[in-house]
Amino acid sequence: GEEGTSRKTNNVQGQYELKALSLVFNDGKVLMFKKKPLAEDNGILRGFLTPEALSTFGGKRYTHLWGDTGTFVEKAKSLPDKKLKDVKAASAWIQKAIRTRQKCRFSDAKCTEDPLKVDERLKARDEHDFLIQVLLESVAAVESHIRVREAAIEKVRVAARAPPPPTSTSATVLRDGEATLSLLNNYIRPDSAPDHARNVARMGSIVARMGSIVARMGSI
Repeated sequence: GEEGTSRKTNNVQGQYELKALSLVFNDGKVLMFKKKPLAEDNGILRGFLTPEALSTFGGKRYTHLWGDTGTFVEKAKSLPDKKLKDVKAASAWIQKAIRTRQKCRFSDAKCTEDPLKVDERLKARDEHDFLIQVLLESVAAVESHIRVREAAIEKVRVAARAPPPPTSTSATVLRDGEATLSLLNNYIRPDSAPDHARNVARMGSIVARMGSIVARMGSI
């Protein structure tokens, strides 16, 4: 009947959220609670984590786990870039959970002749609305983080593909040219070079340096 359908839907959305939590908190492995897999009737009641189960993720309320400042978002942001694909997958699972809860809230809000059932279903609808809101905040924060990290990764890739900067600059070549001209000026001063053989050797060095400068100027 309706109760069985609602319970089944709760199980589905709870499993979606568990997949997201597993990817971020446990490297995609099965989450354990009291030495058994976290599941309906073991840390989960009607599709919602119990306060005791929530404490394994850093809090006892859903606002501690979900929301833009919850432990889920904080943990996702702390993961290295190599785990970004897991963060993206976790975001996708949360979005599935949101869609399922949005459908479930309508079935839980259906009218019934039993007044007690009416109150129970209205309470369930309010619970879904609250959780949908904090899940939406979680998705928005995680998706923003993903965009920032992907942009940073792409920037690094572009920089890695860019050609290396030239090893010499026009300023360096100019300084070398000025130093060579200074040597040349010293050479042509009669009082600075009385030895002919030394003059010839120095002239050869100057010519070689001038040729190197010309070649480097051509590469700028």
